[in-house]
Amino acid sequence: MKIFLFGLIIAFFVFKIGFWSNAYSNSIKLGPTEDGIKISPHECMNVLNFGKIMEYPNPELGQLFWLIIYNNKEYFIQKYETTINTGMSNNFINSTYVCIGAQKLIPLE
Repeated sequence: MKIFLFGLIIAFFVFKIGFWSNAYSNSIKLGPTEDGIKISPHECMNVLNFGKIMEYPNPELGQLFWLIIYNNKEYFIQKYETTINTGMSNNFINSTYVCIGAQKLIPLE
């Protein structure tokens, strides 16, 4: 009985590992790329508010964009900062985010 129970436990873990490796593996293919002009400001705001950040910008490695996943698309977002001198004690930093483009993510079966 102990061997049978041990076999069931091992089979359960083998099934669970196989399921999670398929669920979280790189099982997608990249679809067509959209130009940033086609992305509405409302959609870009939703991406910034509700999307999952995959990569942060790293200028040393040549990565200038934020990569954010939202609604089965990978969005490329760039941040611009402008410093405005207010004439008072501190400068005011104005940050602007621009959706450069998006790429459809198609899950493989």
